[in-house]
Order: sequence, then C-alpha cells, then structure tokens
Amino acid sequence: TSLAEIAPYVNFDAPLPETAPAPVAPPRAPAPVAAAPSPSAAKVPGTGQRVLIADDDETIRMITRLVLEKGGYTVSEAADGRAAVAAIVDNPPDLLVVDLMMPKMNGHEVIRAVRAVMGLDLPIIMMSADSDDKSQEAALNLGADDYVIKPVKPALLAARVNAAFRRRS
Repeated sequence: TSLAEIAPYVNFDAPLPETAPAPVAPPRAPAPVAAAPSPSAAKVPGTGQRVLIADDDETIRMITRLVLEKGGYTVSEAADGRAAVAAIVDNPPDLLVVDLMMPKMNGHEVIRAVRAVMGLDLPIIMMSADSDDKSQEAALNLGADDYVIKPVKPALLAARVNAAFRRRS
C-alpha cells in the first residue's frame, strides 16, 4: 500500500479554520470544585491508553499512529509479527491493531500467541486487504475482536478503537 492509495481518505493539507479572538468575559466567581471521579468510573477512550500497531507497511503505521495520537492514545509500532509479539511480551498494550499479512509471523499467528500462549485478553483489531470471508472468520475465531478491510478510512479505524475500549470498560 502506498501513500497515493491512502491519500483519498486523508486530507493532510486542509486549512485550519480561521477563528475570531474569543470575547473577554468579565471575571466570575470561582466555580465549585468538582468531586474526583470514582475509581470505578469508565476511562474515556483516548486518554493515555496504549495501542500497538503491527503492520509491515510503514505508511499505514504512520497514518494510523497520527490518527490515534490525535485521539489521545499512546502508540507504539512493530514492523512484523515477531516484533509485535516481542513488544507485547516487554510491555503489553491496552489494544492491538494487527495486519494479517506480515513477514516473520502473520497476524493469525500473532493473535494465537497473544490469546493461547500469553493468555492476554486485550482487544485486538485485525486489519487486512484480504476481504475473504474465511480469513475474517479465522481471525475472529482465533480471538480478534474486530476485522477491518484495507484501505480503511483513518477516522473509521479510530472509531473502532474507541468502540473496542468502550466495550471493555
């Protein structure tokens, strides 16, 4: 996948909207101090959760990283399946976005390692250009929580990551 293939879905050159300076309001009395959120309160998606992106395509990793970091996630990357598993062993992320077709270890093998070998229950989103029903079924049966077909619009992937975190909270 090249940047040219992804470019229709991303507008990096969009001008920022011009805004007028905010009017200055007269000073008001201080607002009452809000109570601290309870420990059982659900964590808002994108507030520091760690996401690992495992994809052999550097452009996809870069775009996915930019979109997720903009949403408040802390993002790390792996360029192949073995590197992804090593990263998970060293510092398990809160969510894994994994490509199906990668060198050294494919996405199915990564999912198998995460679920069966490591016993981790983190959300996993499989991302692949393979739209075959059998591939999607295999990924979901191995333990993927979602399967998105490339090219995926970055905003849609971010929404799926947010949804995965909401379901887990």
